[in-house]
Amino acid sequence: THCGKATTTTAPPPVGDELDGLQTILTPQGQSTDTAPQLNSGASFDRRNVIDRLLGRGGMGVVYRATDNVTGDPVCLKLVHPELVRSEAHVQRFLREGKITRGLRHKNIVSVFDVNRADGQLYLSMECIDGVSLRHWLTRNLRERRTVPLSVAMELAREIREGLAAAHGDGVVHRDLK
Repeated sequence: THCGKATTTTAPPPVGDELDGLQTILTPQGQSTDTAPQLNSGASFDRRNVIDRLLGRGGMGVVYRATDNVTGDPVCLKLVHPELVRSEAHVQRFLREGKITRGLRHKNIVSVFDVNRADGQLYLSMECIDGVSLRHWLTRNLRERRTVPLSVAMELAREIREGLAAAHGDGVVHRDLK
């Protein structure tokens, strides 16, 4: 259906030409890149954050749990692989899309606090939520041959729908859900 509301779409890019700064990007060979800087526990990042530990690696970059020196709060820092932002146009697109995402606020959307560049390294500072990803939870259930009750699946779908509706209400359509 068409509601008539103007939207901003974050769609998958053609590999090598475009960059969508808010989704997983793969190299032309289909292998994820791995060139974001390696940060050790206790290291300072952008003078505001102290790295606690590595949380994960993906096609877009690496994610660290850190402590914000100003607020004392835990944050997640997603550092983008440098080769994904080869041109200034890619950098500006990433920063522009980060600003759009920073404005989204809903209980079912991870909050982006900031999008920035430190010593040439692009990154997002995000809300840190304890727990496991939906993918991890589903994989564990499959591995352990546990059936997810329909009521649980319906509740998860409802929460995802509410988050998407909130983003759409703010004019953002994100077409790379994981």
